[in-house]
Amino acid sequence: MVTNKYKNTNIGTVELESETNRYYTMVNVDSLGIVELSFASAFSVRLNYNEVEKLESLIVSAKQYIEDQAIDQAGSQIINNDSSEYAYKDPNDPSSW
Repeated sequence: MVTNKYKNTNIGTVELESETNRYYTMVNVDSLGIVELSFASAFSVRLNYNEVEKLESLIVSAKQYIEDQAIDQAGSQIINNDSSEYAYKDPNDPSSW
């Protein structure tokens, strides 16, 4: 008697938006340890655990790069801005209250 049947579990669906399109992206995991990423009806990718780790690492690195870029840009705007709005104000000086 076989008790382990094939099972496919939906982990979730998210709408991803690019510059030109929207993709309803569904993630499923099956009982064989395969993750399936489906991008609407356009295409799907089936990945084992090791390949999911590679993709995760790459996406995390890209996210960190974007965050670092935003921090650098914000810092350079403050440094290059002559506005007194960003100037240091002494919290003990009543004129800055």
